[in-house]
Amino acid sequence: MPPFDSQCGGLDPAQASMSEPSPLNLADGTAQRTPIADAHFSVEARLAVQLGRESISSSITAIMELVKNAYDADATKVSIRFKGLHTVSPVMVVEDDGCGMTEDGLRNCWMVIGTSNKVKLRKSSKNRVLTGEKGLGRLGLDRLCKTTTVQSIVEDANEGVELIVDWSKYEQDDMRLENVLHKVFTIPNLRCDPITKQWRDYPHGTRLTLAGLKDDWTESTIADLRAELSLLVSPFAGVGDFHIELDSGMGWRLVDGIVQTPVSLLEAAQWKVVTSIAENGLVQMRMDSRHHSRIYEEAPVPWERRFPGWGARPHCGPLRFEFYFFPRRTTTFGDQTISLGTLRTFLDSNQGIRVYRDGFRVKPYGNPNGDGDWLRLAYRRMFNPEGVAQDAKPGNWRVGYNQVVGAVFVSREKNAELLDQTNREGLVEGKALAHLRVFAEESVRFFELNNQDYEMSLDRKRSPREEAKEQAGESVRATEGALKRLGEVAGAFGSLLSGLGRPLPLPELEGKAVDVRDAATKTLAEIQKTLDEAKEKLEQSARSFHAEDLRESSEKDTMANLASLGILAAAFGHETLGWASSCANNAGWLERNLPNHFFFADANIQDAVRQKLHDTCTQARRIETFAEFSIGNVKPEKRKRTTFCIKKVIQNVFKAFDDALRVQRNITLDVEANLPAGPCHIKGYPIDWESVLVNLITNSVWAMSAKQGGRAIRVTLEANGPDFRLTFDDSGIGIAVGTEEKIFLPTYSTKKNDLGQPNGTGMGLTIVKNFVEQNTGGSVRAFASGALGGASFVIVIPAAKETMKL
Repeated sequence: MPPFDSQCGGLDPAQASMSEPSPLNLADGTAQRTPIADAHFSVEARLAVQLGRESISSSITAIMELVKNAYDADATKVSIRFKGLHTVSPVMVVEDDGCGMTEDGLRNCWMVIGTSNKVKLRKSSKNRVLTGEKGLGRLGLDRLCKTTTVQSIVEDANEGVELIVDWSKYEQDDMRLENVLHKVFTIPNLRCDPITKQWRDYPHGTRLTLAGLKDDWTESTIADLRAELSLLVSPFAGVGDFHIELDSGMGWRLVDGIVQTPVSLLEAAQWKVVTSIAENGLVQMRMDSRHHSRIYEEAPVPWERRFPGWGARPHCGPLRFEFYFFPRRTTTFGDQTISLGTLRTFLDSNQGIRVYRDGFRVKPYGNPNGDGDWLRLAYRRMFNPEGVAQDAKPGNWRVGYNQVVGAVFVSREKNAELLDQTNREGLVEGKALAHLRVFAEESVRFFELNNQDYEMSLDRKRSPREEAKEQAGESVRATEGALKRLGEVAGAFGSLLSGLGRPLPLPELEGKAVDVRDAATKTLAEIQKTLDEAKEKLEQSARSFHAEDLRESSEKDTMANLASLGILAAAFGHETLGWASSCANNAGWLERNLPNHFFFADANIQDAVRQKLHDTCTQARRIETFAEFSIGNVKPEKRKRTTFCIKKVIQNVFKAFDDALRVQRNITLDVEANLPAGPCHIKGYPIDWESVLVNLITNSVWAMSAKQGGRAIRVTLEANGPDFRLTFDDSGIGIAVGTEEKIFLPTYSTKKNDLGQPNGTGMGLTIVKNFVEQNTGGSVRAFASGALGGASFVIVIPAAKETMKL
C-alpha cells in the first residue's frame, strides 16, 4: 500500500505517480474533494436544562431575570404573588404591565434561545436601555417550576396568546431541542386573576403562572427574595418609574407589599468619594465631605499614565465609581443627630461595593452579608487593623467592608467588554474586568491615604476621654470660682440690705416679717449647698473617668495576653503535630513488635515494659489529638460567619476532650444521649462555639477538682420554639449565690489558689457572653446550682432561618 501523508490527508506526493488516477490537485497540493451536503450543529433537549436549572445558581437569581425582562418590556410594575404555600400545590404568579407579546413575538423572540433582538435594539420603545442581552433569562423558569403558563396581550388587541411549557419534556433521552413541542392557544383576554379568580382590567402585559414549584418558599426565603429585590436598583442611582410588589398570600407583614430600596443616609456620610474614567480615557478622583471644607482631588490624568503597565486604554470603558464612608459612630449632620443604632441598620442593609449596569445590579458583587467582596476590603482590613490616626503608621490604615456604601456604574452601550456570565453570577473574567478591578482598588487606596492624612492632621494629642476629663476639671474649677465670687457678692448684698429693715418681697415670705439679713443668709446658704453638690458630682465624674481608664487598660492587657496565648496555641499545634504523629506511629510499632523480642529483658519486668510502651503510645496519641484540635481552630472557615450544626460542634469538642476528661480525670460524660437526632443549624462563627464549650469544660474541671465525690458533666440540647436551648451542668462546687450575673463581667474571677489569690483572668465567661449575645443573637444565664448540684449554664440560641432547598 502506498504511504499515507498525514498532512495532506492523501497519498505521499512522491508515490503519487505510481497510482492511477492521481487524487491530488497539483496546483495547491491539496486532495480533490467531492461535495456531499451541508451540515449543521444540533443540540439535545437537555441543553435547556443545562442553561436553566444547572447554570442559574439560585431561584432568586432566576426571579431577578424575570423582573429585568419585565423592565425591558417597558413595564412600570411587576408583581410576584404566591398561592397555597403550605399546600401540596403552591403557585407563583409573575406579571407585569409591559408592552406584552403577539403570537409572532412569542414564537420568534420569547421561544428562541439566545435571541439577539435585545442586542440589536439596545433600547426599548420608551428609551430604556435594555438589561438583557443573552436571551437565556426565561430558561430560569425551569429552575423555579415544573410547568409554566405564559399569557400575554398587547395594548388594544382583541385577544391574547397563551403558551404552556412542561419543563420535564427537556429531560427525555435522545430528544432534540427542536422536537420538543408545546401547546399555543389564543385567549380572549387576561382579565381573570389566576389567584383570586376574580375579574379585573388587564389591558396589556405578560403573566407567568408557575406551577409545581421546586423550592420550599417560606417566610424566610421570601424575605431573602425581598432583600435581593431591594438591592436590584441602586439606592442612590435608581430607576424612578419602575417598582416591584410582593404578596406571599400568607399575610406575612414583613415581606408583603411594595419593595422599597433601603432607607438612605448617604447625606450623613463622613466622606463622599467619586472617581471616574472619561470616554477619552482620562482618570479623575475626588473626595469631599459635608462635615468640613477639606477636599482631596486629583486632576484628570490619562489612563496609561495613571495606571502604567495596564495598556494605552482602559478595556473596561468609561465609568463612574461612587462610594460613601461611615466610621460607624453617632453622627451629627446639621441639626440632626443620627444614632449609632440607626446607622448600623442602614449599613447592614447597604454596606459593600456593588456593580450596577444601566441602573440594575450585577450579582454577586457587594452583598451586604459580606459575600462578593470583590475588592477584598475585609481581607485587607484584617491584616491592617490599626486605627486611622492614633495607632496606624502613615499609609497603613485600611477601610472596612462594613464602613462603605458604594457602586460602580456601567452600561451596555459604553462598557461592551464587561460581559455578564451566563449564570448571571458576575462578570466574565478578562482584561476588561481586570482593568475595572485595578481602577476600583486604586480609588479605594486614594481614599484611604487621604482620609488618614486628614485624621492625622487634626489635633490628636488628647483622646476623647481625656477631653471629657479636662472639661470636667474645667467645670470644677469654674464652680469654685463662682462660689468665691458669689461669697463676695453675698457680703456686699448683706451690707447693702442691712439698714432696710423691711421684709424681702419673696412669694414664700409673703405676709411674714423676716429680717433681711437672715433671709439673705438663708438664701445664700441654699445656693451654696446646691453648688457644693454640683462640685462633688463633677469631682465624682473625674474619679469615675480615672477608674474607667484603669479598668479598660486592665481589660486591654488581658485580651492582648489571651490573644498571644491563642497564637502560641496555634503555633504549638503546628509545631508538634508532625512530632506527635511520628511519636505515636513509632510507639505503636514498638508496642506491636517489641514484646516478640524480649530476649534482652528480664521476665520480671516484661509486664512493666509492656505497660510503659502502652502508656507512651497513649500519651503520644493524646498530644496528636490536641495538636489537631488547636490547628483546626485557626482554619479560615471557622472564622467566617456561616450556618452550621451546633450539635456537630458539641460532638467534635467532646470527642477531642473525651480521653482527657473520662480517662485522665475520671469524669462521667452525659452528652451524646441528650442531643437531638436531626441537624441543629444556627448562624454564627464555629470557632466561637468551640471556645464557648471549651471554656465551660475548663471551668467545670476546675470546679470539680475542688470537690470530693463523683464527677460528671451533662450537656443537653433541645428545640425550644424558634430557638435551641443548650444546658451545661456539672457536679462541681457551683457558683456563689448572688454572683450569677457578676461572673460575666470582665476581669471578675471566682478562681483562687490555695493562698486566696485570684487564679484566673476573669475574661473567659465575658468572652462566652459576648460570643453568644453579640455574634449569635442568643442569651446566656448562669444558675448557682443545677441538676448535678454544681453550676448550670442555660444558653438560648436562635435557630438559623430555614434555607431554600436547592
